[in-house]
Amino acid sequence: MKNCLLLISFMLWCGIALGQRSECKGYIGFTVNSAIPTGDFADNSKNNSKAGFASTGANIGLVNFGYNFNSRFGIAALWFFSAHAFNGFKNITWGYGGLMAGPMLTYPIAYNLKLDLKGMLGYARASLSDDNSEIDATGVGFDFGATIRFNFARRWCFLANADYFSSDPKFEDFNQKISALNLGIGIAYRLH
Repeated sequence: MKNCLLLISFMLWCGIALGQRSECKGYIGFTVNSAIPTGDFADNSKNNSKAGFASTGANIGLVNFGYNFNSRFGIAALWFFSAHAFNGFKNITWGYGGLMAGPMLTYPIAYNLKLDLKGMLGYARASLSDDNSEIDATGVGFDFGATIRFNFARRWCFLANADYFSSDPKFEDFNQKISALNLGIGIAYRLH
């Protein structure tokens, strides 16, 4: 009888202790992505005056942030930079970056796996540079995407990203719509 009471007491204590563990509500991380240009930005046609001649490049998510206010809804933010070589010219490079924020919807897939859907709007800056000069422009950008979070430890998670970025910055002598599909991975610290 004493062992039975001891076992029941231990099980109740474990249930109470585990029930008081706080769920991580957010994350802040770093991602490395392949940046695949789309639309006119990827076009290499000399007959298209809107062609961007951008090749596949790299995208770095310097800060990839998400925070849930409840189990489904939250806010997301992203600070990133991307670079693309200019097709046909070795010394010319497209560069762009931005600071975005917007709503986030979270869907649990499994105990340690979540899907975040994000729609963000914000400031974007683009540049076209060669060995001797650089021209730049600013504008509004938007980013729609999804992140899968795999919580592999109490305070850490892996990230897998797929998002679409677009902006239409106005350079002094021309306009160039910039758009890219970013696919990549990262790691994040989980926030309580």
